[in-house]
Amino acid sequence: MNLAVKNALQESLTDRYVKLPADLRAAFRPQREWAEGQGLWLLLAFFCSGVGAGTWLFSAPAFFDVPAGLVIGLLLMVAGSGGAHLAFLGHPLRAWRMVAQFRTSWVSRGIVGIMVFTIPAVLYLVPSVFPGVPWRQDDLFGKALMALSIFGALWVATYKGFVFAVAKGIPFWNSPLLPPLFIAYALRGGLAVLLLIGALGGKFAAFHSVEVVKLWTVVSSAALIVFYVWVMSDAGLTARQSAREIINGRVSLVFYVGVVAGGIVVPLVGGCLAFFTDLSLGAVGLIGVCSLVGDFSVTYSIAKAGIYLPPAFGALSGVR
Repeated sequence: MNLAVKNALQESLTDRYVKLPADLRAAFRPQREWAEGQGLWLLLAFFCSGVGAGTWLFSAPAFFDVPAGLVIGLLLMVAGSGGAHLAFLGHPLRAWRMVAQFRTSWVSRGIVGIMVFTIPAVLYLVPSVFPGVPWRQDDLFGKALMALSIFGALWVATYKGFVFAVAKGIPFWNSPLLPPLFIAYALRGGLAVLLLIGALGGKFAAFHSVEVVKLWTVVSSAALIVFYVWVMSDAGLTARQSAREIINGRVSLVFYVGVVAGGIVVPLVGGCLAFFTDLSLGAVGLIGVCSLVGDFSVTYSIAKAGIYLPPAFGALSGVR
């Protein structure tokens, strides 16, 4: 373990043990493992892999056909799975454990999905760098690689919702609404990257179509997050407390600034304006950046608001 990672891990453990006595005395104990210290690396891994999957999907020839988006999507996936996940583990030699629990762990299934995506995605892009290889992107083998990579990207966009949803000890996460919510945010993250590509001068034929689709995903994902918080606010005593943390508690600043203002209001206003006038590239870039900030803020808010089911009050968890 290198010195920087070791020091960060020690600081995280020290901070955790300082807060632990207060947490244990509290009626509602917040989870910190996935929202503070080393846990932020896991959230970053979820974010990068989800946005990478969405970028690859919308950049595929069957959608908007953006070659630069394919490269960026692959790089985001590698950064999330290879970089942030390993940083969360704290030791690269533990990486094998991430795929050793496929039958029981959604994290393991997600890592397998990343592999299912990454291998064919790399092979698909090889002919654009080394034209001498015996296959092309538009032949049968190349199309099969693209189809398999799209399957892997959909797998990756789906799994992180189940990572949270199967956590029965944290009622706010234990909801069938989370997988579709995270899928929606992975897709809009991919569209945000395409907007940034366009804003940076990488014009492509379907650029204005991306703006329209982006507006639709902003509206749908906004409805999903509002509906999710509203439903969970009436899902039991502990889940209700988590919802309060988002609405007017310790997570509210991130939620209102990151999720609502940055991730919903700015893209929504920009998308509406795009129907009446041509937005400047700077405005398009701002929409893309704000949308990505909103995407990460959603993951962070849901993780940070997680509260463990109190053992002493387990029987009250279903009280309305």
